[in-house]
Amino acid sequence: MTPDQRIERQKRISNIEGGRVVTPVRLKLEVSVVVSRLAKERKVSVSKLIAEWTEARTSRPPVMSDNEFDRAMELGKAGEHLVAADLILKGYRCFLSDQGLPYDLVVETPEGLKRVQVRSSLQPRNVNSTGRNARIAYSWNVRRRGRDGKGSRLSNSHCDLVALVALDIKAIAYLPVNFAGATVQLIPPGEGHKTKARHGWGWSRNISEFPFEDALKGDPSIYQPRQVTHCPKGHEYTEQNTMVKRGRRHCRRCSYDDSIARAKRRRLKNAK
Repeated sequence: MTPDQRIERQKRISNIEGGRVVTPVRLKLEVSVVVSRLAKERKVSVSKLIAEWTEARTSRPPVMSDNEFDRAMELGKAGEHLVAADLILKGYRCFLSDQGLPYDLVVETPEGLKRVQVRSSLQPRNVNSTGRNARIAYSWNVRRRGRDGKGSRLSNSHCDLVALVALDIKAIAYLPVNFAGATVQLIPPGEGHKTKARHGWGWSRNISEFPFEDALKGDPSIYQPRQVTHCPKGHEYTEQNTMVKRGRRHCRRCSYDDSIARAKRRRLKNAK
């Protein structure tokens, strides 16, 4: 390697921040200082702390215990009976299937028999836990099958429709299985369409806006994404309040509030 190539390589692996050059050696030293400080706060050795991190990254998720599996089965049965009661009250003839079949219910419709797979969620949760803005929604692993997810993925060969149940509010969303992603997240009723519920099709609807009749039609135009008119904090995307960065739409009001908050934190930090 020639001297010029060595200099270019050093420039590529260096990172300029705050007017100073952070070389790999300096970066390694700074990381070691941070690790030493964390080990001192936890009152453990550096080697033990690194071993814990390594084990946490490489360890597999715990297998569901028998009690947890039984509890999940009971909640699944509650969802199945809730869907059966809802369809019967709508005027359809509905039958629960036997254990071991890839679908949970069979419904008599004018188009013939429809197989329905039921997925239940006990309560909503924050599906944006790593982000700044909380997004409360119900979440279902639609395509996962079998204990610990070891079965084959759910497809239209197993069922025709999917019923997504929110057990705490007894609400049900019906979807054709072809239009459901691997994970479906829907906001609770009354939350409005401030932000997308993130999943394969990007709908901006709450759980009460997926009736059984629309699922029977299977019309793709019904499940087209709706236009999001508000930012996650509820500010409307008007022409004056909208700016585009890197092809994405951003709320000007939120950007202004964030800049004010950053300046305030900077002043407090400098005052110390």
